[in-house]
Amino acid sequence: MRPLVPPPIRLRGLRGTVVGAEYSLEAGRTFTLGRRPDCDVPLDAESDSFASGYHARLEILADGRVVLVDLASRNGTWTGPDDALVRISGPVTLNPGDTFTLGNGGPVFRVEACGDSLGDLDTEAIPRTQVAAPNSVGQGQRLFEAEVRRSTRGLKAGLAALVLILAGLGTAFYYWNQATQAAAAQREADLKAALDTALDAQSKQLSSRLAATQSDLDAARKDIGVTRSELEGARLDLASTSGRLTEVQLELANAEGATKKTLEAQVKALESLRLDSQAKLDRTEAAVARITEKEKAAEAIAHRFEKSLFMLIAVQRDGTLEGFCTAFTVDVAGVLATNAHCIEVVEQARSQGLSVVARMNRRSDRTFRVTRFRKHDAYDGSAFSDDVALVEIDLKGETLPIAAKLAAWIDLVGLGPGQPIYTMGFPGKVMNPEAPSADLRAAVISRITTFGNSAGLPGDNRMVWHSALTSKGTSGSPIFNAAGEVVAINNGVLSARRVFVPDEHGRPKEDVAYDANGLNFGVRADALDELIEQGF
Repeated sequence: MRPLVPPPIRLRGLRGTVVGAEYSLEAGRTFTLGRRPDCDVPLDAESDSFASGYHARLEILADGRVVLVDLASRNGTWTGPDDALVRISGPVTLNPGDTFTLGNGGPVFRVEACGDSLGDLDTEAIPRTQVAAPNSVGQGQRLFEAEVRRSTRGLKAGLAALVLILAGLGTAFYYWNQATQAAAAQREADLKAALDTALDAQSKQLSSRLAATQSDLDAARKDIGVTRSELEGARLDLASTSGRLTEVQLELANAEGATKKTLEAQVKALESLRLDSQAKLDRTEAAVARITEKEKAAEAIAHRFEKSLFMLIAVQRDGTLEGFCTAFTVDVAGVLATNAHCIEVVEQARSQGLSVVARMNRRSDRTFRVTRFRKHDAYDGSAFSDDVALVEIDLKGETLPIAAKLAAWIDLVGLGPGQPIYTMGFPGKVMNPEAPSADLRAAVISRITTFGNSAGLPGDNRMVWHSALTSKGTSGSPIFNAAGEVVAINNGVLSARRVFVPDEHGRPKEDVAYDANGLNFGVRADALDELIEQGF
């Protein structure tokens, strides 16, 4: 009898640039699949964009089994048909007829056997039971009965052994299950205790931070209304008081009697007034210094992040450009952040056969085609949800100059009314897609709520209301804190209203008008951080 030989295996491309292609999979070898040219199954670097450079590996074992392994690809490796895809998290054995996909929506392959799995068996070498021919019918009957008895005894013994094995396995499974449940209950109790401890520590840290923030806010409120003109007035008051004090002191040196007493009283009063004027001047100078620091923060943010801003533009069939939203860089490899409702405009433009590009602020020569996008899974189409999205642009091998940094979670849950913020975007009717120039606005946070417009737990308060004057086009703008970190993504304004304006042929066209005095709001940046972790 010859040893069993595994049937030859091949890989067939079903979708993508490899459709119809066949690859012979030899036992004992490993095959890599990806967009890198040195892969054993190379994909097209441009067209097969869902696949990574080194996306997956096929290991063909000596017994003919095919094992699929994902190589930490960006979009994952999936098995099964398109309507029931499952993303693999470890090695998976494939059988002939099984399919797998490189990236959800990417190239599809099927594993096939080239021939019958029993085709190489030597059927002549298979041993057969030898039975002597009986001399008579009676002798044959006796031989048959004896053979039946022997077979029955063997079957009974086998069944008894099987019953004992099954009973042992059942007992072992019972005790294993009991031990597993006890261990799971202990792990759950330990985890709950650890979470309670961590939450308690985090709550104390947050309470301390909020108390310090409230103290700073109270101090800042005392200085509201301080201006440079008041500083100049304080200086003049101090100079006038000091001058008058000097004059009275000179008169006092030559005075006598009642006049001297009167002048001494005036000197005492003027000295008290001088000290009050000096204290007022010191407070005024400190307040002006804080205002100056805020102005410096705004200037630094505008200068540092101006090249992280992009205008999203729909290119019409006649070549005209129509800007509609703001986006900003979160990865210099070509990933931008914006609002999910802006992606709805992108989808509508593409359905009409139009292309969408992203053009850098103050750099019209740096315009890139939008290739992919993804909305937050919790976005439900309304403004009161996680209205954030990612956009991928085709850099053609370039790298963007700077990416905005998201604020840490502890800073996000510490946001509160009165804190200064700065937003940069391309507002409404002054949007110029030919030469984008972003607008910087300084403002303060007015309140923090849940999407249900109520006060909730720190982790649930994702709606950041602010006083910045925003309008159509600033959707997707980053909202920075004084440290230059993104704390929210500007979303909308409640003063939006539908209007009808004439189109190029004079016919009425529905549009949205935005008033500058509405209630402006954004989505807190931790929603964007969740989306970045998920990727495309």
